[in-house]
Amino acid sequence: MDSRLQPNSGQVASERATGTAVCVRRRASYSLSARSTSGFTLVETLIAATLGAVLIVALINLFGNMMTLSATMRQRAELRRDAELASILLHRDLSQADAVLGFTKLSLSLLAANGDTIRYAWNGTKGDSLTRQVDSGAAAVVAANVDTVGFLPLSLSRPFLTERVIATVIEDTVAKFDENDYDPWLGPCDCSKIKSEKRRVEDDNWCGTQFWDTEAFGRLTRVSLRLKADDHFPPEVDMIIDVHEDNSGRPGTVISTGRLSRLVFMQENIWEWHDVTLEAVGSDSIVAGDTYWILLKPPAEGGHTYAGHANYKKIEGCDDCWPTNSVTYRFTNDGGSSWNTPYYDMDICFFLYGSKSSTALNEITQTLVDTTGVEFYLALEKDNEREVRAGHISLEDL
Repeated sequence: MDSRLQPNSGQVASERATGTAVCVRRRASYSLSARSTSGFTLVETLIAATLGAVLIVALINLFGNMMTLSATMRQRAELRRDAELASILLHRDLSQADAVLGFTKLSLSLLAANGDTIRYAWNGTKGDSLTRQVDSGAAAVVAANVDTVGFLPLSLSRPFLTERVIATVIEDTVAKFDENDYDPWLGPCDCSKIKSEKRRVEDDNWCGTQFWDTEAFGRLTRVSLRLKADDHFPPEVDMIIDVHEDNSGRPGTVISTGRLSRLVFMQENIWEWHDVTLEAVGSDSIVAGDTYWILLKPPAEGGHTYAGHANYKKIEGCDDCWPTNSVTYRFTNDGGSSWNTPYYDMDICFFLYGSKSSTALNEITQTLVDTTGVEFYLALEKDNEREVRAGHISLEDL
């Protein structure tokens, strides 16, 4: 056989291989075509459903969380708004207030500049509202959901001096004749001189001087006399000083009396001023314009009754100008049975004091407490959300 007609072994093998490949492609193509027309398998469907359910649950949870977050943010904003509003109102009212009228831990009362009374209050129950009330008007809610409220006024203590006019009784001069009271008369009246004389008070030798006043006195308190111990040191007896009503130009009824101890004289033959406390004998009030006498005498008559010397002043050379309505000086040598002719130009040196009603300016030192400001604390809470405001507010006018 012709070798050209004989199949080549390599060619045959190649054709077989090619035929096999074509058959495989046709089967694969048939398989894919069959699957595309038959749908998803059960496993694939279950997987897809599971994934969809998970996604839906995740979306639902996400939506729920977003709603919860939105509610929380809204609630937090409400708490913040209420706390801020309450803080603003407190700052405004306190900074413009004239005074803090009263406070407790849960309430605060203020006096506004326009005279209104503003009161903040909370009843202490958690969750209830803080209210603000002006005078007797309705209480308005300032903040709800209150958890804690606290008010603490801050004060400053300071000394304060006030003056008050009060009725009082004072001691004042009823009448007097000082050792220099004659001096103004030397020039205008051409008086020649003033003599300082002494009058012995002993036994029944007494002396007295007249006086009156334009003011009324409730009672006599004391008399001061210019005396000395001359013949005896100290004097032999005490000296009695009586105040008398006037009886036709001479001493009459005794209204007050005092006793000067002989031991008060400190030096011999030296003029000294001595105070004597007076005690009332009956009514010793002094009537304005009435005439009275001061009389000096020993406690008893007889020997060894020297009580001292009284100093009196005498002005000379004034006979033509000396007023005859002046107070008079008189003495007696028989214990008051008779009196000498009155001397208008002689006077015993004395100061007489008494008590009278008056008014006085009394200074009172107090400690004042000024409220300078208020510390406050406000906490609002709802569903575990909490908002706090606190601070110190100064009162504007203090």
